[in-house]
Amino acid sequence: MQNYILSTLIGLLTFSLNAQNFTFNPAQHIDEEIQEDNYSVHGISLMTTDLSPIHFEWSLIENTLPEGWSYSLCDLGGCYVGVPNSGVMDDITEEEALAGVTGFLKLNITASTFYGEGDISFYVFESANPTFGDTVSMHISWANPSSEIVENGLSRVKLYPNPVHKELYFTNLSEVEIIQIMSLTGEILIDFSPHFPTENLDLARISEGIYVAKVIHENGNYINKRFIKVE
Repeated sequence: MQNYILSTLIGLLTFSLNAQNFTFNPAQHIDEEIQEDNYSVHGISLMTTDLSPIHFEWSLIENTLPEGWSYSLCDLGGCYVGVPNSGVMDDITEEEALAGVTGFLKLNITASTFYGEGDISFYVFESANPTFGDTVSMHISWANPSSEIVENGLSRVKLYPNPVHKELYFTNLSEVEIIQIMSLTGEILIDFSPHFPTENLDLARISEGIYVAKVIHENGNYINKRFIKVE
């Protein structure tokens, strides 16, 4: 299913960007703090702007939430242990849409004392038309209330656009030593050292598919960010 979604995305990406007409609540991309150490909820709901009936599916793009956190994901249809690679929501009829029923992705987190932050993003689309969709993301943080938190330079690194056609941009690279572009099997395709806080990388020679950007800090720590390359 994931390969089918990706191949369809690649063929009709421009149409998708022009055709989708979703509305998001509270926003398409959210930046929130953990509410309580034993239970915190973060979510985004979405619906078509004209309140037309729809059947949502979603695919995971990136998950860099701290390993110490315990979390589950719920959508319109059920809940999952952890966050799987994809999911299918229940149908929303026209009557339900007019009554205010929406699709949603809700993240339930138990962070305990594992202080940190991370990102999770999804591509959400109409089941009958995978090109009719958009990306939603959540940046979640949990600060230690008893001490001053030293900001992790890796958590501030952003890449865009995603999906990307040719040039992939990286920001906040002042503490980054190396960036490696890898296949999902771990093969290193590009290896470069940034010289400026913002860099762009030409991916013209990389074929379409899902890849990982491994961002390595000066102290040797690293994070992995997934992205989609399209033609």
